[in-house]
Amino acid sequence: MKLSADAGKSIVTEEQCAGAVMENGPLIMRTIVGNMRGHAPAGITVPQFRTMIFISRHEGACLSDVTAHSGLTLATMSKVIDVLVKRGLVLREVSPEDRRRITLELTPEGRETLDRARRHTRARLVEMLAILSPAERKAVVRAMECLRRAFGAPRESMDGCAKPRGKRA
Repeated sequence: MKLSADAGKSIVTEEQCAGAVMENGPLIMRTIVGNMRGHAPAGITVPQFRTMIFISRHEGACLSDVTAHSGLTLATMSKVIDVLVKRGLVLREVSPEDRRRITLELTPEGRETLDRARRHTRARLVEMLAILSPAERKAVVRAMECLRRAFGAPRESMDGCAKPRGKRA
């Protein structure tokens, strides 16, 4: 769906807005994910990398939280976590509040791995967005703020297994 150049002067329907998001969202995410993956250490799979990103945003999450987010089975996600733990990227610990609960967090090496990928990706996005005028960049930032408001889900929407803590990525 392509909005006409005069779309800013006329009313944009919810349908047109939804079409624009559906058309452009995947393209933007494909660019971001591709750049992030391109700067991940050799041998890190897409599910492992996505798991690390989830854990970075939800430090203290449990296996069920990560599994629900990933769409993988519990057994498969358990194997993904095992590999990340063995590689020294994720730490698996017993919760101090509940000994029956295992929490997940990134190790310093895991954090550095994601930070490096994010820095490279941000630099690439800066290059790509340089073609926009200052007014267009301002419009993009405003649109992203609007989308966050429209799509932002409360953090309590997790299944209740984890008590999220730490910084968001």
